[in-house]
Amino acid sequence: MTHPAFPAAFRDALNALCIGWRIRGDEVRGPAGTSVHFAQTHESSSPGHVDVEFRCRGRRRLLPPFRRAPGLSLWDCVAGLGETMEERAQFAARAWAQSTGAACLEVSLSGRGDFATHVGSSDSFGFTGWHAIHSPILSYGKGASPATLQAWCEEHPILPTIAEATKDHLKTQDGPCGIKLLLGAQDIAEVRIDGEHDEAGSAALLALPWPRLDPPAFVRIYAILIHPH
Repeated sequence: MTHPAFPAAFRDALNALCIGWRIRGDEVRGPAGTSVHFAQTHESSSPGHVDVEFRCRGRRRLLPPFRRAPGLSLWDCVAGLGETMEERAQFAARAWAQSTGAACLEVSLSGRGDFATHVGSSDSFGFTGWHAIHSPILSYGKGASPATLQAWCEEHPILPTIAEATKDHLKTQDGPCGIKLLLGAQDIAEVRIDGEHDEAGSAALLALPWPRLDPPAFVRIYAILIHPH
């Protein structure tokens, strides 16, 4: 059962990106047939952890590759920090909205680069073999560490490395699918594809020489793979 603090926090975080989000039961509904749903699909030691599904049923606003599909569903998970559940929910909502949520809104409501960046297969920071929607690079932590880690990620594109590591996993995929990257501290490196942990991608992410900082910092990126090239 999802704590009631999460729908309210996600509603507020999404309304900060674009207006029109409201709570209906245990979900958050937005414009043009969009909605956010909560679950606990895998175990986590974090009390602020939640699995999040973004749905879109409004075909007219979807990017062309999705318009023939019955709907769009993208999964991710996020963990919130804080002393209380309300603080954890607010942290989780902001982190999800500013990365995953931004990419999802770009696919469902914009298509013009208003919320996230469109990158082709041959772009230096793109996902090799796919057209992708690349979220903003979200960083958090203490002191100057978040800015340092974010700058490294901007100067050293990560998606091409993850594309190579996950190519066997993705070779049967037609798209769309969502990929979450989380890295930071000394050894936190997680890649999830459609909400499922990917061992090869996570190992490749851990092997990259991103700066291990003290105090620690973290970076969160979400990419939606549209279709293979």
